[in-house]
Amino acid sequence: MAGVAQAGSEEGCAVKDRLLEDFFKENGHELSGLQLEKMATFLHNIEIFGTSLGLIEARGQQLIVDHLLDSMAPVRILEEISLASLCDVGSGAGFPGIVLAIALPNLPIVLAERMQKRSRFLAMMQQKLQLDNVEVYHGDIKHIDRHFDGMTFRALEQMTCDLAKLLLSKSDRLFAYKGRAVSVQAEVAQLARCGYRCEVEPLAIVGQEKERHLLMIRKT
Repeated sequence: MAGVAQAGSEEGCAVKDRLLEDFFKENGHELSGLQLEKMATFLHNIEIFGTSLGLIEARGQQLIVDHLLDSMAPVRILEEISLASLCDVGSGAGFPGIVLAIALPNLPIVLAERMQKRSRFLAMMQQKLQLDNVEVYHGDIKHIDRHFDGMTFRALEQMTCDLAKLLLSKSDRLFAYKGRAVSVQAEVAQLARCGYRCEVEPLAIVGQEKERHLLMIRKT
């Protein structure tokens, strides 16, 4: 992985900076020049190593809209809650963990990933992007001996009652990125029967036609 691009060192990153700035502004996100540079460099490395490391297949606008902007969508919600710590579970390629770390530089974030090649990529990006608020944890979340204000999940298909019980022993709140409202409400109904308090917020992303929601779970 010695060929990982340095922040701002690739000519393509400058072009992507301008494209990203337009996408972010359309979606109501105001980022500094340094944040845009880091986002562009992150995407550049995803496009280089995404396939070989089994991270992600998307490229170009699909990568920006379906993954980068999707990861950014709940930033204002997280800011309003004023979390002091966050753990991104199953961080994989860094969506949403790396993206949230760039957007929220004062929020300490742990990227938890079980697969070694993915955790190595996350550690490399943490170093290259100089993300001082990021720590990479290689291992299963059930073995982590820490407590967080919140945990994010983007690749989790369904939050079961047993899984919620385990995770809420390690975090005050759970934030799950979800799709169609019908599926989310079925999940909420199941969790409510187990005594959990759930809130669902729609996530509006310009350029994305798919329904997206944020499912927030707490103990009652």
